Amino acid sequence: MIEVDPKARYIIGSPFFQRLRRIKQLASTYLVYHGAEHSRFGHSLGVYHLARRLTDYLGVDDSDVADSFCLASLLHDIGHFPLSHSFEFVARSFDRDLTHEKYTEKLIQHSEIADRLQKVSVEPKDVIAFLKGRFLKEPRFAFLNGLLNAELDIDRLDFLLRDSYYCGVTYGNYDLERLILSMKPYQDREVVITEKGIHSVEIYVLARFNMYLQVYVHHTRRAFDLMLKTLFPKESFGDLAYPKPKKEEIDLIMGFDDSWLMQKIEALSGRSRTSFRSCLANQFLQRDPIRRVCQCLAFTDVLGKRELPAYTTLSYFSDQFASGTSLDLPNIPREEVWGDKPIEDIPFENRYRPFSYRGVGQKGIIRVWANPKEEPMDIAEYPGSLASFLARNMVQLVRVYTTKKHRIMLRDHLKERFAKFKDILWFPTF
Repeated sequence: MIEVDPKARYIIGSPFFQRLRRIKQLASTYLVYHGAEHSRFGHSLGVYHLARRLTDYLGVDDSDVADSFCLASLLHDIGHFPLSHSFEFVARSFDRDLTHEKYTEKLIQHSEIADRLQKVSVEPKDVIAFLKGRFLKEPRFAFLNGLLNAELDIDRLDFLLRDSYYCGVTYGNYDLERLILSMKPYQDREVVITEKGIHSVEIYVLARFNMYLQVYVHHTRRAFDLMLKTLFPKESFGDLAYPKPKKEEIDLIMGFDDSWLMQKIEALSGRSRTSFRSCLANQFLQRDPIRRVCQCLAFTDVLGKRELPAYTTLSYFSDQFASGTSLDLPNIPREEVWGDKPIEDIPFENRYRPFSYRGVGQKGIIRVWANPKEEPMDIAEYPGSLASFLARNMVQLVRVYTTKKHRIMLRDHLKERFAKFKDILWFPTF
């Protein structure tokens, strides 16, 4: 059960919020895990629910602050693109500033959402401040910033369990109740984890790690992402007339959802059965993905204390395929070969994610307070912590795809060319 107070109910009733029902949380992942039909609407409600629970549990006794925080949680994804991150990557290839965060901010500032917030006595600027992790109006509640914008935040706490449930997998499961009970404000500036929650945090970190590798960058899901980018290349994105995150255009976003995008793909599929993009659009609609030819996955020590042979392989592999270097292909059009580096697209950041690293001292690290007489410490520095492994070992992944008709030819060609590398997996394996 999710209890919704009158203020949140009024915001939920906005057509802009209802639009989230028409945007899939996991984009084309439903073409891999068929249960993944859930929407940004459900996820937003889940994050709001956790916000209400935590403001009560952590003693936020200022109703204005609690309302602003909870409504920020509710609205954190209001500006998402059709098919969520998949189409956002398409938009960002056209303009790096086209992010769902920018659209969210403009909707809160300049759409009917702003009017509704003001009618329930919540300032849009306070909501935006929370979303950016910069709410300082009440310093004693500054720790709330980290609950919406950090490594251990309620956005991730919701989507791991939700995505795992709808995909029908167990990779994202962790002990939410134990984790909440171990949270404690520290000097008003952050939420830390007490000793009893250390193992719960480790399970959470590991669950997130596994979900990214097994679900979010699943090779077939990524195949459809690459196809979508090819269907709407940078030079043609402007023809879609997608609204810009500006005051004058932001209201137009109401007409842009998953149905709109699928109609665009359908239109492409019927234009010319002989054109490559038309054929690819038809493949997308028929769930006929491009095929994985090979991949290389490796860990590398970000502290530089050891080097793995697989990472050397991958570095060369990456240079050859993902950077667009000529492949000397045997009668295969270059446009029908895709090099994929998820690090470039998936929004991984900070210390406990598989695909990136930003060093120590970064914002939003998870700190545990095992000894009340000492300062809290980063979970990655805690003796014997599994998180220490994830913090220092960055995962790199590169894949090569092609169309079905070229798969065997390309595999055999590349396998011969890279015969000396033993760390590459080849597909099909027979």
